[in-house]
Amino acid sequence: MHMEHRPEDAFLAAGAPASSTYPVQGAPSEGRAIPSLVLGIFSVILTFACIGFLFGIPAVILGHMSRSNIRKSLGRLTGAGMALTGLIMGYISIVIPLALLGGVLILRPGTVKFKAGESASLVTVRAINAAEAAYSINSPSKGFAPDLATLGRITKQGCQGRGDDYACLLSIKLMRADCSGANWCKLEGYQYNVSSRELGNSVSDYVVSAVPVTASSGSYNYCSTSNGVVHFNKMGSRISPYTREECIALPFF
Repeated sequence: MHMEHRPEDAFLAAGAPASSTYPVQGAPSEGRAIPSLVLGIFSVILTFACIGFLFGIPAVILGHMSRSNIRKSLGRLTGAGMALTGLIMGYISIVIPLALLGGVLILRPGTVKFKAGESASLVTVRAINAAEAAYSINSPSKGFAPDLATLGRITKQGCQGRGDDYACLLSIKLMRADCSGANWCKLEGYQYNVSSRELGNSVSDYVVSAVPVTASSGSYNYCSTSNGVVHFNKMGSRISPYTREECIALPFF
């Protein structure tokens, strides 16, 4: 009896589900795709008002999460295009203000190296905020990550022990296991700390502190809380991390 050979039979024989190649007709959109797109649009519109990143950071987080769920659904969910658009717009709203800020500072005579370190530190603070937002979404019962170590724990072997205790959300040197408590962890001329405010068994808020290691590596301290706004003041002899009250009382970008 002659059997007609179809191309998809090869995928099935190799163990790949047909849905990985042929999406399910009428499949619903992944729930985070549309919010990512909407937030991305608002983030671009408000970019030059210097508040676009407040929409851009969640747009990026939701975009990544949506695209990940769509890939895992094997064709049962749609919306990858909307999620990607929101993700790209979110990144644009984050990158453009930083590029403009860096350009203004670098164009000032005699300050190229000096100000470049400050600009890199500002990028790092925003990256930590984005990682904290992602952590709170992935581990709602925990709230925010209590310290830098919880956001990563990067070693020579890669990220170890992924989960609530070590989330592997940032692959930079700040995410070492000893970057916790009152410890400052150094990266490219600045030292960083994340302190937390606990409410019961979860962390209700956090403070990122970034301070130049020496006067030659930067002239500004930075800090931020869970609202994503970065505050700053002139470098001083600071030993302890900022408290939330100290941070929000400072000028902000």
